[in-house]
Amino acid sequence: MIEKQPTTVAEAAEALAGFAMDRGEIKIQLDNIPDEADIDKTLLEYEIQLLRIVFTGWALSFFMPDLRNRGELL
Repeated sequence: MIEKQPTTVAEAAEALAGFAMDRGEIKIQLDNIPDEADIDKTLLEYEIQLLRIVFTGWALSFFMPDLRNRGELL
């Protein structure tokens, strides 16, 4: 069995920032919206991106209130 090395704060922060900033997943979902729909896809993309960033920070604060390195991670 391979022993997993602990994740550093920097690695965790990089992974969370990558999730929050990843637009590829958003673009795939936006491509599923028909062109005939009366939706500004550019505006929707930026709103979803902003929500992902806010949610990531909120999730750290809410789900990890007692984490020793929370300040560094935030």
